[in-house]
Amino acid sequence: MTPHGEPPSQALLDLFSRTSDAMIAIGSLSRIVAWSPAATGLVGYAPEQVLGRRCADVLRWRDRHGNLVCGPECPIWRQAAHELPGETQDVLATTRSGRAIWVSVSSLVLSREHHRACRVVHFAREVTFTPSQEAAVRFVHEDQARHRLLRILTAREHEILDLLITGAGNAEIATLLGISLTTVRNHIAHILAKLKVRSRLEAVAMALSAR
Repeated sequence: MTPHGEPPSQALLDLFSRTSDAMIAIGSLSRIVAWSPAATGLVGYAPEQVLGRRCADVLRWRDRHGNLVCGPECPIWRQAAHELPGETQDVLATTRSGRAIWVSVSSLVLSREHHRACRVVHFAREVTFTPSQEAAVRFVHEDQARHRLLRILTAREHEILDLLITGAGNAEIATLLGISLTTVRNHIAHILAKLKVRSRLEAVAMALSAR
């Protein structure tokens, strides 16, 4: 016990909560056990709205590629299970109002003697990117979106798109693939719809940028 009669773990959490960073403590059952005033200021949730809830359900942090960081495969939690040091990472968080913000998160893995009360403590602060960094992140998201759309094309549609890239016209495509002009036009219409573009030129530009 501390001189004030508090359990050591609780005394630590009280100390951590005095930082200017948002402090979010996670217990052994992946539930939030402490939430500082700075955490409320960062994402808008009051302690009574989050305490006792699974961290993945509240935080839902994503990486730069849009993949969920929070969840059963949380890399920070895996490190904590082996008592490995936490790492600092930038994640995309969503505030209570729905605003997306970039947050730098440092994670402290506590020793086993504290695990009954708390296993991991996150310290988070909002990150402001330069215009060039924002453009780079935006490009990554756009590139991911292009690849997702291209993946839904059929093998035949990819064949036709490849021929469009070479500059082939409808009649030439029909001859090369042994299909009718009507079939070629239908395939091209499907390609434009799936890629959410208005012209074959836009479809070719998307395909080339993805490559």
